[in-house]
Amino acid sequence: MRVLLVTGDHPRSNMGGAEYQTLLIARGLAARGHEVRFLGVNASEEDAFDDAGVGVRRLRGWRASGVDRHRARVRDAVEAFGPQVTYTRSFDELSIMVPISGEMGVPAISVSCHVRETSPLLRSRLPREVLMHWRGFRAIGQSAMHVCNTEDLATRIRRRYPRHPVTAIYNSSPAAPPEEIHREPSGQVIWVNNLKPWKRPEVFIELARRLPRYRFLMIGRMASGRYGRRITRALSSAPANLEYLGPRPIEEVNALIGASDLLLYTSLPVEGFGNSFLQAWFRQVPTVSLGFDLDGIPEREGIGRSSPDMAALESDVDELMDDHAVRMAMGRRALMYAQDHHSVDRLVRDYERLLSALVREEPAPHAMEARVASRVSDGRRQV
Repeated sequence: MRVLLVTGDHPRSNMGGAEYQTLLIARGLAARGHEVRFLGVNASEEDAFDDAGVGVRRLRGWRASGVDRHRARVRDAVEAFGPQVTYTRSFDELSIMVPISGEMGVPAISVSCHVRETSPLLRSRLPREVLMHWRGFRAIGQSAMHVCNTEDLATRIRRRYPRHPVTAIYNSSPAAPPEEIHREPSGQVIWVNNLKPWKRPEVFIELARRLPRYRFLMIGRMASGRYGRRITRALSSAPANLEYLGPRPIEEVNALIGASDLLLYTSLPVEGFGNSFLQAWFRQVPTVSLGFDLDGIPEREGIGRSSPDMAALESDVDELMDDHAVRMAMGRRALMYAQDHHSVDRLVRDYERLLSALVREEPAPHAMEARVASRVSDGRRQV
């Protein structure tokens, strides 16, 4: 198959969750013998290069070049490659990519990874942002298939598009090297995210103040503007048991997660499948989240806690940090669950099945075990 995957930028320039997951799919499909192109449509600069057999093209976004000019340049890039199927994991771009795909007679996959991408309405002071979001949501109904990275998001989309094919495919993560697997207590709780309002880093700072017995490590890029200044002030008066490292390379982040007893997730329940859950579970580290149950997975599988409020969060973290045996058992289950359900191979096979069904083509010869038994159209995740 010739597959075009579209997202904001390439991870070497912008390591966001959408970019990272899209690259995993691209590299995996290329390794299975498919011809794959990765198109970054909101890049800081423009270039083209090869990444592990995947041809990469980066374009500046519509905010920089204007919608009409951007649409024309995206169309040129799509036509130059001539894909058999397209995948777009950049919500604003759906209003551009889905119609272009339709005009070329190519099935288009649209994607939602955030609660705001399950509604046509967007809160913004900028009218053009609101308009692009509305157009993106309308384009879902024109796509061949809509994919969400949690069942909760898929359920929300089905309410809006009850007759449209919608499925959920969970994120994945590469397996951790043996030296990063957590095996001994460290007394450390880690938080990994960019410091944005909906990520609620202030919760982590407050928790460190309430639990002085443990070390708290915070990693992520500081926000700009008024909120960034507020969090910077909060960190300047943070307790001595909290350390903020700023942004770090992903290799260093993964090693630090593996050296921690718990990973804490404090984002508002508006995001999809946070990559940090998988980074922790693949390193045998349980997770504790605030007000976000991730399709009920942590509690159901016994690999983490979903605390409903701040008091429960404090109690859950204190209890798990104090009980090494219980925490390590959770970690072992987390690793087994991640290996069974969130491997990169599983992600790529799920998408190969979906893409192959849409283009009415058998999978690559060396992937015949992933043969499509039906046209993926019942809206349920293929496990």
